[in-house]
Amino acid sequence: MGPDLGTASGSPSHNTVEGGTGSEGLIGPLAQPDGFRVPPNMRFPRFGVALAVGVVLLLTLPAFLVGVGLATGPSGAPPLLPGTTITTTLVLQPGHNASSTLWGTTLSPRANLLPNEADLVNATPDRTILWPGGTAGDKLNPFNDTTVGFYKKGPVWSNVTTNITQFAAWCRSIGCTPILQVPGEIDDPVLATQIVTCANTPTTGLCFDPYTGTNIAGWGIDPAFWEIGNEPGLWTQWKLPWSEWSETNTLMTGPSGYAAEVEQYIQNMTLVDPQIQIVGLPGLGTGVSGLSALWVDAIYNDTAANGSQANLAGTAIHVYPGGDANATVKPTLSQFYGALAQGNLTSSWDRTNEAINGICLTRMAGVCVATDGRLFITEIGTALSHDGYAPYSPGFPGALGAADEAIQELEFPGSELASVDLYGTVFGTNNAWFNLSGGARPSYTLSSQILNHLGTNAFPVNTSNANLEAIVTINRNDSDRHDLLVVNTALNDTIDFSTNFLTNAASIPPAERAAAFNSAMPVLNWTWAGVDTTITVAPGPSIYGGLYDTSAPATPGPVVGTVTTGLPATVSVAPQSLVLFETYTAPAYPVNFSESGLNLSATGPTPHWFLDVNGTRTATNQSTLTLLLPSGSYPTSGPPVLVPMNGSALIPEERLVPKVPTVTTVGTAPLNITFGFTQQWWMNITWNTTRGAVTAFDPNGGPQIPIPYWWDNDTTFLLRVLPNASFAFYTWYGRSEGRHGSVNGSGSFSGYNLTLSLTPTDAIEEVAVFEPGYAINFNETGLPTGTPWSVSLRGLNATTTGSLLTLYEIDSVPGNGWSYAVPDVTIPNSVVPGSTTYRFNRSVPDVVVNNAAVTIPVSFLELFPITFTEAGLPTNHSWTWNVYVANTSVVNTSGSFSYVANSFSNPSIVVTEANSTSPTGWGYVVPYV
Repeated sequence: MGPDLGTASGSPSHNTVEGGTGSEGLIGPLAQPDGFRVPPNMRFPRFGVALAVGVVLLLTLPAFLVGVGLATGPSGAPPLLPGTTITTTLVLQPGHNASSTLWGTTLSPRANLLPNEADLVNATPDRTILWPGGTAGDKLNPFNDTTVGFYKKGPVWSNVTTNITQFAAWCRSIGCTPILQVPGEIDDPVLATQIVTCANTPTTGLCFDPYTGTNIAGWGIDPAFWEIGNEPGLWTQWKLPWSEWSETNTLMTGPSGYAAEVEQYIQNMTLVDPQIQIVGLPGLGTGVSGLSALWVDAIYNDTAANGSQANLAGTAIHVYPGGDANATVKPTLSQFYGALAQGNLTSSWDRTNEAINGICLTRMAGVCVATDGRLFITEIGTALSHDGYAPYSPGFPGALGAADEAIQELEFPGSELASVDLYGTVFGTNNAWFNLSGGARPSYTLSSQILNHLGTNAFPVNTSNANLEAIVTINRNDSDRHDLLVVNTALNDTIDFSTNFLTNAASIPPAERAAAFNSAMPVLNWTWAGVDTTITVAPGPSIYGGLYDTSAPATPGPVVGTVTTGLPATVSVAPQSLVLFETYTAPAYPVNFSESGLNLSATGPTPHWFLDVNGTRTATNQSTLTLLLPSGSYPTSGPPVLVPMNGSALIPEERLVPKVPTVTTVGTAPLNITFGFTQQWWMNITWNTTRGAVTAFDPNGGPQIPIPYWWDNDTTFLLRVLPNASFAFYTWYGRSEGRHGSVNGSGSFSGYNLTLSLTPTDAIEEVAVFEPGYAINFNETGLPTGTPWSVSLRGLNATTTGSLLTLYEIDSVPGNGWSYAVPDVTIPNSVVPGSTTYRFNRSVPDVVVNNAAVTIPVSFLELFPITFTEAGLPTNHSWTWNVYVANTSVVNTSGSFSYVANSFSNPSIVVTEANSTSPTGWGYVVPYV
């Protein structure tokens, strides 16, 4: 299942349809090369869904879909009347630790990485990332960043939007656990080996590209697991190279054929990585009619017989609720919720339970105690993009259904369940967090504001009502925080339950029960309710191609309230809603973090902001974020909000930095913290590092700072250039983009200054250009050997203790030259107290470069004092004199000097000059002032 990156078309009249934005061509009777054949409409008994994958697309709405898990109890009683209140019983079950790789998502190569993508994912519990996901697993060539689709005439190639190098860098930035797919449908184990080699090669190393025949930079990602293709039960191009793919092909495989392929892939891939871990079955792809046990057994038997089972990490299923894409009457919202309920063959819980039992080796008292290997769920969602439930998935119903599925997966022991791919991040499909333009869906709100509150120690809850799901979790890493999440998918019925099941539960240690649930400790609760809205289909050729106007939640996100005396004795959960309770075993208090200045809205340019408290990140699209925190001090920070967050810009130009306190100190009462944001602009400063360097400085002083790729709005900073040997600075090329790429930006500079002052009010791009230079050789004479001296050429300073100092410069403008200066040199006397000063005797006014090296003589002359003594002027009268050189070819520091005689006792002033080179000596004039 999953996102379809191809461009195939096909008929919707068959009962197995590939995932994504459209069908994957005609899927006829499953003719298997090894003799296995399944009639297209045949359904198997319940045990046949042991690893049943995908969606059940039935020709009519069957009785079990309408009757089971909708508004009936487990005994099959008649539906309840709308608007009733139901009292149900909850029973807490023994706990277990959820797998560290339980939560996951898919990153799609067909969508741009959102500017805030790392922050957005960090605000959720998802860290297991599947790449490239769905059918792209068989269609993506990571060496040339293309995917293949096919029509009757043959393959059609499309460029990806995010490539594997970008994915690897992003994955490293969030510390993800990657699962990578290698193409399986083409049955090319050699290519798989080459992909493994480049993935495991660091970005500083080289690997072989079979398509160009050259070495390329490694991708720098070492996956935890590998999947071989996607849903082999749906393959129609088996063993064909991509160049021969066509819609008319019907080359399929079966259990033994695929098992042999898995074995051969493992044999090849272990040549590169002997410890590699393979997910042998990446979903079957044939719904409830696949007899997946045959596939699983074939894979395990084949790998065991050939000694490869140590590299087989487990098998995977893909879970979606069954809907009828071909029905003329579309499923109702009640049927959508019902398809997710336990007891329904297509629900996440039943699919997972059957899968675990299907791979079971040993059972005791009907319970599986040993399996063939771990079970992965590498796709899970409330609907596919093209089935009957698709319109419900992108709105609040999809988020509520996803909460249902999340609870169901948490109920399974972590030793059995390795990972859950709840959603893709950015897809064109409905079961993604964001659409292709970056617009957030309620499913992201669920992940970032509800599921991220759940702990890893999970306690399943049995309920007596099919519409109610509940889970209790404890977060041992957060002061033993206790959480209770309850979901009511009933369309109109309120469900009540007593909280005694928590306070009397033997599953939770007595001290924790008393401290958290059976005391006066503050409890924070979130509620989120939806509405029963009519969903219409916009004009389109069919439900496959149509766009949907989706239902919206009654509130934009969870609403926070506090219960200060522990849990209430009875909890009422409204129809179509969820409630999350959170408490600690020690006193805790709500802390309200309120932002100002973002002008938040669900569709605005900054729909989310982020907060890191005590190492945990939370996202919200509301002005106030409330957290329950025990008394104490917690490190606090907030990553910048990139503007615009929704869009396709890989390098945003504006961001807002939250000015949150660095430490949040919680006392013995609720706390309110209000903060604002500082606007910053992107400073794209580039240069050729082999030719020179650029450094940045704060004009207010202080040490050198990193190149300011972000800088506060309307605040000045300095850039300085330093050419490498043999190169000279040529010019700055500056460009201002304006806000988010608009015209008429301001603040950039173009020119020849070696030190540049910038005050950004928009995004700025500055390129420092260095060019090969001509040698400017400054030859020194007149100084004692080993004396340091320096030259400043066009503002660039250099010092040496030798007699030759070489700088480099480009051609000067005709008729002008490059200015230079040689400062005085003062040497302390070693015998007689005092010092001796030498002055440069300039003979060349400026440096003129004309396509050739230049030599400049630097002759130093020793300075001696000349004393002028005034007499006869009244006190405080000024007097001046001029010192000039008789031989005007000698240029020195001659000029006018002035002195104010403020007392008759100190009428003298001393001027220091060098030995005169003119026969007539230094001349001077003393005019009366």
